Amino acid sequence: MHAVDPAMFVTFERETLGVLDPMLRSWALQVMLSGLPYEARQAHRDRALRAAAGFLPADLSLTERARQLHAALSAARRRTRPAHPDLNSLEGCLAYALLARDTVPKWRQLFNVLEGMQFPCM
Repeated sequence: MHAVDPAMFVTFERETLGVLDPMLRSWALQVMLSGLPYEARQAHRDRALRAAAGFLPADLSLTERARQLHAALSAARRRTRPAHPDLNSLEGCLAYALLARDTVPKWRQLFNVLEGMQFPCM
């Protein structure tokens, strides 16, 4: 496996959005994510999880957001992964998070990732 520079990954991710064919871009992101150092993969997973939380109803508590995200990630993990990981939809965020880290975080880990986020209802 080749090491991928985290800064180059972010540049690739930003510069190819809407330029590359979505299937080719998804494949490239998947390959590049797997080559990132552990800390960078973790950071990208957490970013995707926070983005996914933004698609949940605004009136949910932090505990309920973490519970619903855990259930959605578990369901997404069991089925065939979506072809287009991105941060523009709940399903895309879940796919991105699972590509960055192939495991579903425990409920408490999700709570910790979301803690400190500002939601409209809070």
